[in-house]
Amino acid sequence: MEYTFILQKLMAEGNFLLAIRDNFESLLSKSVFSIVESQMKNDNVDLNTKNRIYSVVVECVQNICSNDRAHSTSKNSILLLNKIDLGHKIIVGTKLNIERKNRLDSILLEISSLTLEELKEKKKNIISIRSDLDESQKENLALIDMFTRSAGKVKYYYDGENEENSFLIIEIEISNN
Repeated sequence: MEYTFILQKLMAEGNFLLAIRDNFESLLSKSVFSIVESQMKNDNVDLNTKNRIYSVVVECVQNICSNDRAHSTSKNSILLLNKIDLGHKIIVGTKLNIERKNRLDSILLEISSLTLEELKEKKKNIISIRSDLDESQKENLALIDMFTRSAGKVKYYYDGENEENSFLIIEIEISNN
């Protein structure tokens, strides 16, 4: 309890609208989406920006944070939404085993090197597959959406990179225009 005021102060100074730590099962995901929608309504965000923010949050919750099903009670993911001078920033973090870290690192390295047009083409190619998508394809689509909806304003890094389990942090900026 001693950190409650410190946490409140950090959230107020950083203009955080939402901070959740969990693994985002279906029921919680619906609540998160409702909260994000409510925050966007309260901030009078234009429809285009609101749709981009909402889409990125959906991808974060459904495809980045929800893949640790083996440890569903450990609450190893975090989602933050804050208002910044030119728009909003979404920060998502999740604990990864070495296999998933290597897969996501490969996807992120490739996607971050592509132009927005190349990303759109890659998305079309993945969607054109007529079968169920595997985890890698779902993650590709989620990350492509993050990059395209933010016009490439995505940063990512790992904490504990050399450990068995590392923590991936992705920051996505959505501008108001």
